[in-house]
Amino acid sequence: MSYKIINFKRTILLLIRFCNLAALTAVFAYTWYSVYSQPVLPGAATEFFRKGHWLVVIIYGCLLMAFTQLNGGYRVGDYRITEMIYSNFISIIFINIIYYFVISLMWRAFPQMNAMLIMSLVQFVYVFLWCFFSNKLYFKIFKAREVLFLYEAETPSIVLDKMNRRYDKYHISDVVRIADGVRFQDVIKGYDAVALDRVNPTLREQCIRECYAQNVRLYLVPSSDDVILESSMMINLLDTPLYLMKNRGLSFEQELCKRFFDLLISLVILLVLSPLMLIVAVMIKCEDGGSVFYRQDRLTIGGKVFRIYKFRSMKENAEADGKAVLMQKDDDRITHVGKIIRKLRLDELPQLINVIQGDMSLIGPRPERPEIAEKYYKTMPEFRFRLTGKAGITGYAQVMGKYNTTPYDKLVFDLMYLENYSLLFDIKIALMTLKTIFNADATEGVHKEEVSNVDEDYE
Repeated sequence: MSYKIINFKRTILLLIRFCNLAALTAVFAYTWYSVYSQPVLPGAATEFFRKGHWLVVIIYGCLLMAFTQLNGGYRVGDYRITEMIYSNFISIIFINIIYYFVISLMWRAFPQMNAMLIMSLVQFVYVFLWCFFSNKLYFKIFKAREVLFLYEAETPSIVLDKMNRRYDKYHISDVVRIADGVRFQDVIKGYDAVALDRVNPTLREQCIRECYAQNVRLYLVPSSDDVILESSMMINLLDTPLYLMKNRGLSFEQELCKRFFDLLISLVILLVLSPLMLIVAVMIKCEDGGSVFYRQDRLTIGGKVFRIYKFRSMKENAEADGKAVLMQKDDDRITHVGKIIRKLRLDELPQLINVIQGDMSLIGPRPERPEIAEKYYKTMPEFRFRLTGKAGITGYAQVMGKYNTTPYDKLVFDLMYLENYSLLFDIKIALMTLKTIFNADATEGVHKEEVSNVDEDYE
């Protein structure tokens, strides 16, 4: 793709994003000037000068832009329309709540909420229309890429099926099985892009070089080694460049900061949601009279085994034989109440106790059962790398994938988090977690054949 086309695409995306931000900020500006710019109590505060009003509006726009960007609300062409809508809605709700309390502090009283609610509703309607039309406009201007899919195994992996599902973005022109000795310069000629499945290192290196030489876009399925190397430091040994790969882990300051926020947020959530948790507990007890909580051994940092707490969503003694079995799609072991609380993620709330105890963090790799982890170790020794960080209630693998995402792909997502940790990354995952509540696929169980072959499918 030429640089002119790339710059044209960036310009279009910038204009689309500006239309979103400008309109939403304008709605707030109108509400501010017409309702909230004057003190609600006489003598509570003096009226702002003109530049003071401008500052309030500008700060609102900057915060909204930052949270929407962090939450993926501007990913036109990358995210599905529903995902973009969820991202924008969450950002609007979050910023509007913050600004309501900021206004309350300004005027030393709680102003009326009607105007803020109407403003939010108008913004929701605009966002819905913006997401729909911007997505249509994007694919009207930028057609699906002509992609060549290359693989080495007997059959292509599930990546091919996933790319076919995004027919608006990718058009798989040809699927070619490659082997050692292939001439990539001839194979990839004439295509907009190449998608390379997992292949042996020699073929992988040849394809990367040739795509780079011919300026052909390359979609590459990453390995765990790629993620680890990506976070390495570039250094010089006299006149020789080197990659320095350290034994990664959170610094003392990062651990202290993460622990502080874990405790603070967990205590606040427990306090606020305690009535809801009581209702869930009563519903579980009333359905079958069984125990409210489900306790199970899980793995956390350093391979330490701890007891995880969850609201019970399956029938009592669902694994009476003691064998670990992954939840299957349409699993008949799930109770009626269990289906509801799993869909809304309410079964995870008791894990806040694990966070307070120090066994878990709010954000981190999901803790695996020791028995299932042992199966993964046989075919994926690098699965142990997930234990370099404390287990979390939610994680990057959960917001980017779903329950039946392959273990190897979950591993790669978890390594991306561990190797690129920051507080901002935690905030991003927390916001993205809210979207998964509305995504039914995220809690979909594995298929029966995946359960029976869990230690054979991901060699």
